[in-house]
Amino acid sequence: MNERFFASLLVLPLTACAAAAVEETSDGSRGPEETGEVTEAASAGYSDWNCFRTSDGKFFGRTTIWWGHTPGDATWACNNWVSACGNAAGGCTASGDAPSKTCDMTTRTDGCSIPLNDPQSNQYKVVFAAACNAHDTCYHAPWSRILGVNAGDGFNRCNDSFWNDMNAACDTVPWYDYLVCKVTASVWADAMNLQPGRAVFWNSFYNDQLWVHNNCVQ
Repeated sequence: MNERFFASLLVLPLTACAAAAVEETSDGSRGPEETGEVTEAASAGYSDWNCFRTSDGKFFGRTTIWWGHTPGDATWACNNWVSACGNAAGGCTASGDAPSKTCDMTTRTDGCSIPLNDPQSNQYKVVFAAACNAHDTCYHAPWSRILGVNAGDGFNRCNDSFWNDMNAACDTVPWYDYLVCKVTASVWADAMNLQPGRAVFWNSFYNDQLWVHNNCVQ
């Protein structure tokens, strides 16, 4: 399945959502005091939202709002209440629970699922655990909202971030493991970016984005 087909399949059903996203950001997302919606929203209840760094899809956690319940309102909350978002260039973009469904990213990670069980692989499944989980959540970022018709480009952004995160993890290992760690990171990255592994990871990204489309407001 090529990336152009992926983009058309994923983005076309979300045309109205993308248009709404542009409208929200054009006049600035606002907090509850600015909208005057606190009283109205209090009767509407609460909604939970994921905060993703806009530049690379890094997941920075969840936040809860009680007004508006739109991606624009949640984006305001992410950028004002989640310090990592406020300090990030370009800030964060939010995605949240669709009606009667959950978009909780913390339920969508499974560590390093590389199908090898030799001692060295098992060692680096632990070393790279945080990088693997970040890669999982990145595949669930609201790329249609962030990139529009170029949502498929999120695949490469997530893979680049995974490579950077693995190398950062290698900086924390004992010096005598450093070289092996860097080589392992390279091997894992090649398995992800070169065929036939790239097709497998693309399929995972595609399916995760469909899950987002079906379970999340973005």
